Amino acid sequence: MKKTILLLLTIMIYGFGQSQAQDNLLMNGDFENGRTSWTETAGDISNDGSNSFFYANVEQAGEPSAVNLSQILTIEQGKTYALKFDASTAAGSTRSIWAGIGLNEDPWTSSKQKVNLTDQTQTFTIILTSAAFGSQNSRVLFDMGEEVGFVVLDNVSLEVKENLLINGDFQTGRTSWNDGAGDVIEEGGADNRYGLYRGLKSYFKTIASCYSFTREEFHEMWFMNVCGNILLQKHYDTFKDVLTPAEFCRMCYGVIRDCIPGFDEVHENIIDILNPDTPPRGLKRIIGDKSRLECIMELTQDDNEIILLNELFVRAFAQPTQTKELELATA
Repeated sequence: MKKTILLLLTIMIYGFGQSQAQDNLLMNGDFENGRTSWTETAGDISNDGSNSFFYANVEQAGEPSAVNLSQILTIEQGKTYALKFDASTAAGSTRSIWAGIGLNEDPWTSSKQKVNLTDQTQTFTIILTSAAFGSQNSRVLFDMGEEVGFVVLDNVSLEVKENLLINGDFQTGRTSWNDGAGDVIEEGGADNRYGLYRGLKSYFKTIASCYSFTREEFHEMWFMNVCGNILLQKHYDTFKDVLTPAEFCRMCYGVIRDCIPGFDEVHENIIDILNPDTPPRGLKRIIGDKSRLECIMELTQDDNEIILLNELFVRAFAQPTQTKELELATA
């Protein structure tokens, strides 16, 4: 009996560890196996006695890709990926590098972002989309040749970001959601501004509570009622350690308002719909033949999504999430 229980426990532990490892699409992301699975194009693998890591010393600035570390893997077109890694530079220094994903062949299409390194180890998580490319001959890439100085990398992982929720669009009512607050309504049943006041109980419990909000706050709630849930599903996991869900949604709205082209036109339509001095109009169409959902979600997709995520990272991770001093010894 004891042997059977031990065997089952071993299988369970093995299976759990295997599923955790399968989340990371990269091999040897912690460099504990030296350069295995990584290109030989730059830098070296060092060990401080208890941990292995990659480091490179760029002595002459040039093209970013002139000093590059890559790992070849399959990237599927149309997917969203999260690239996570620890990085730093030499004591008393700062510099930047490019990190991302892309093709490992002509035309070398990529999705990458520049990150700023300090002498304190920071954990970076960047969201990347493969909307314009996809191939079995693709790669994770770190381009370091644009600036001089040391680069230290460790604990690199790449995961596909997918929606794990069921009935996220509420098309089947409250299925899979608790009954703690609010109601699920059909937008088609609210054909004027009065229907909106009656229906958005997820933001305020009674009509009377509307009077506690400014007009601009009410516009924000109407806007985020469309895209807030989707943004939370897709991206909040990356920011959950530094922002509450409410702070995340408020910050998303601020970035879209301040940085995304096309917001002003959508916002003008929202103002008109909610203005009691203008004739009532339908809620389902706000710009031409485009639906309310289309118009607002266009502000968070494709190139706009990249702008949104970059600015969210700037605002949310203004301070390093980790500090661990690395000392580099050069021969």
